[in-house]
Amino acid sequence: MFVRSFSSATGMNARDLKGDDYLLSRYSSIQDDADLSPYAEIPVEEIENYISETLIQEHGYSEEDIDYLLHFNSNVAVPSEYENGGVIPNITKYFIDKLGSTVKDSKEILLRFPRYMNIDTKQIDERIAYYTEVGISNREITTEEISEIFRANPFYLICPQENYQRFINEFNHYRFSKEETIRMFKEQPGIFGLKKGNIRALFETPKVLLGVKASDMKEIILRYPEFILQGRKNIIVEKIKIVMKNSNSPKLYLRDLFLRHPKLFLKSYASFKAKESFFIIELGRGLKTERSWPLMLKMNYNAHIRPRCALAYNQNFEFDITEALIGTDEEFCKKFGFTIEQLDEERSSHEITEEKDIL
Repeated sequence: MFVRSFSSATGMNARDLKGDDYLLSRYSSIQDDADLSPYAEIPVEEIENYISETLIQEHGYSEEDIDYLLHFNSNVAVPSEYENGGVIPNITKYFIDKLGSTVKDSKEILLRFPRYMNIDTKQIDERIAYYTEVGISNREITTEEISEIFRANPFYLICPQENYQRFINEFNHYRFSKEETIRMFKEQPGIFGLKKGNIRALFETPKVLLGVKASDMKEIILRYPEFILQGRKNIIVEKIKIVMKNSNSPKLYLRDLFLRHPKLFLKSYASFKAKESFFIIELGRGLKTERSWPLMLKMNYNAHIRPRCALAYNQNFEFDITEALIGTDEEFCKKFGFTIEQLDEERSSHEITEEKDIL
């Protein structure tokens, strides 16, 4: 992030500026409507020392970090001894004393969630008291357990409070224990961004479309916690529909496929669509008769499917897709008469990315 040089920006020495003008000359991210009046009467030297000694040396922030945080709270550079000053040291001390954080981790939390700088710690205390009162799975949750969740998932203490009770009720409904619920809260930061009905959709859709029992769905989620986010935007619905639409297999087979290969459904929806389009449109194949469908969805599109099939198609458009996809690169090349160099060249023509949903 760009940080201004006050000497080049103003043509003046820092000592010739008032505190507010000095701050504007030094940082670029301050909001146009920011109230910088607290800086007007603070000697520039004190501001410089506070930034250098307290924020940079003691707390580990860079100039770019400070520039970024000033965008969210214009008092970030006000020294602690002044009114409304010490924003970062104060919230950092709270994180450390009350929630067991560290200086380093507190810095990362504030950079990810600057909103904490604008919240009175009394509000956080009230939120902790509320969580203690609500509990989890009809059991008490301790302040230490709340602190553990916060350290793993800092959004926990600022997520919409009206949503929290709903999360607790839904996890209770699907018989998650207290320990299992805490694990989900800790391991899946995006969980508090779920909307009403997302968790229910995750359980009900596989049940309606494939006959997957809620207890089986719960076991899948506990094995792969990231699965909890698949209820968003009806993603799991669309993926199941793509599989069913292109398959002649009975519902029982597809249910067993879902239970045995749940990681297949963690591949991104975009990758599902890309693979479907590639086989049907680019290769002109109907997938209902392909032996490797839908297990081929587990394979990376740009690293595995596209380069192999593109080479084989150019050689013989009626090539056996399953034979092209199985085996090592060496086995594929030997089987179809290509060199590893040809395969690598075809593979390098497209960027290889991890096929994960952006949730």
